[in-house]
Amino acid sequence: MFRINLENVIKFCCYSFTTCWVAYTINIVYVRRKFQHIPGPKTNGFLGFYLGNVREIVQVIRRNQILPDLLTEWHDKYGPIFKFQMFNLIFVFTSDRDAIKEILIIKNYPKTQFLMSRVMFPFNERYLGFGLVTDPDNESWRRRRSFFNPGFHRKYLFIIFSKLRL
Repeated sequence: MFRINLENVIKFCCYSFTTCWVAYTINIVYVRRKFQHIPGPKTNGFLGFYLGNVREIVQVIRRNQILPDLLTEWHDKYGPIFKFQMFNLIFVFTSDRDAIKEILIIKNYPKTQFLMSRVMFPFNERYLGFGLVTDPDNESWRRRRSFFNPGFHRKYLFIIFSKLRL
């Protein structure tokens, strides 16, 4: 007959928790080292190590501000490319023209489902439409991009801007 010893169950739970905690800590250290060359706000203390910059975000919400206010503040402080951390996730923001061109056009990095499902559909409705920047489908993006490309040619832009100069 199989008997469950309560002491062994407690030991097993403690070992399991400790193993998961160590693995999570190693994951955080690995991810942060990978992005340590990018400037951004520091995390403070033991809780800050595990929470990242969640404290700053909560403080902004308590001051009746919104997240873009905080991002603008960090942009002014750290420059056009910066990162912030939430738990074991690193978010990199950029307003550098060359970086945006490389990310969206030259390399055409895929947009993650995690980001698209949470940011682009905040209330189960499409927030920013399906434009060139926000289209999650790569093939649809390529078709639209090829359709709009001639309109951004220098010759056409010169004609449009010359007509706008009243």
